[in-house]
Formats: sequence, structure tokens, C-alpha cells
Amino acid sequence: MTNKRLSATIATLLIFLFIGSPVRAKTIPLPDLMKPASIAADAERLYISDGTTVHVYSRNDFKLEKTFGKKGEGPQEFMVHSSHGVDVLPQTKP
Repeated sequence: MTNKRLSATIATLLIFLFIGSPVRAKTIPLPDLMKPASIAADAERLYISDGTTVHVYSRNDFKLEKTFGKKGEGPQEFMVHSSHGVDVLPQTKP
């Protein structure tokens, strides 16, 4: 599956999950993604890991808010030893 097709598939699944009825669903392109591996969400944001990078999108309008992470062993760097990328687990503030 090509990167663009995989991104479109993930975007469609997200729409179904958060909006509901497939009648109202539409595909939202997420061109920043190359090889998305995992998705997590909280009340306001979507977190999608893409190798060693994490993309944070607004759940309201699906706009990219920020990107962080890169390959390495320093601050905000990740070492990935599998094809699954970084797992993302959002936490709520206490």
C-alpha cells in the first residue's frame, strides 16, 4: 500500500471513529505522514506516530498543531527497533 493511500485510509477511519455515520464521512488528507504506525487520541488532539516522529493534529479541524521527535538518543529523540514506530499514549492532566 502506498504512503498516500495508507494516509487516506487512516484519515477515513478517523472520520468514522469521531464523526460516526459513513454517510457524513469524508477523507481528509494528512500529507505530513509518510508511514503512520499508531494512532492515539484524547478529547482535543490526535497523536499519530510516523517512525520516530509524532504528529499532533487538532480533533476539531484535523490541522497539524506540532511535530516532535527524531531518531537518536537525546531529548525528544527515539530509538526504534521495530517497524511499528513509537507508541503514543496521551495522558490527561491531573
